[in-house]
Amino acid sequence: MEVAEFEEFFRAVYPRLTRYARRSVDPSTAEELAAAALQTLWEKNLPAPKDEVEHRKLRSLAYRIVEGKIRNERRAAGKRAQDQQYVRRNRIAWAASDGRAYEDGGLHGESEDGLPAWVESLPRTDRAVLALVVDGFKGAEIAEILDCSRAAVTMRLQRAKKRARVLWSEGVDREQPT
Repeated sequence: MEVAEFEEFFRAVYPRLTRYARRSVDPSTAEELAAAALQTLWEKNLPAPKDEVEHRKLRSLAYRIVEGKIRNERRAAGKRAQDQQYVRRNRIAWAASDGRAYEDGGLHGESEDGLPAWVESLPRTDRAVLALVVDGFKGAEIAEILDCSRAAVTMRLQRAKKRARVLWSEGVDREQPT
């Protein structure tokens, strides 16, 4: 499809896709998903539709792509919420294991906020990725902030959670009377 033909298609379909996506997600996310769906269509380098039937099929494909992107966004949001809940829940446990109160507000300045000393032994990259998750950033945003791929963010988060579990259990074991 030529650029001019695609631009015409984009102008005609983008508002419809955005309106459709708004049924399921917030308006700014709907705009992002509609644009991403049209970008996906552009990248497929499909031939220009010759008649109304082909136009309808191309619009239908755009709606299916948006629906897939909405599902992906929901999964990602659920995963972000799980990660945030995991870190928040364990921050409380970390604080309780050290016998100090901890205010719920980000992982910045851990030692002053009452987290146990062992948290400081987590690598800086682990603390950074955990802090960004708790602060509500999405995987793509974290990747941009940390200047790495989304796959690297996922791997760093998995490693950070594993190291935190190990350190926390070691800290709890040390505090129990023998």
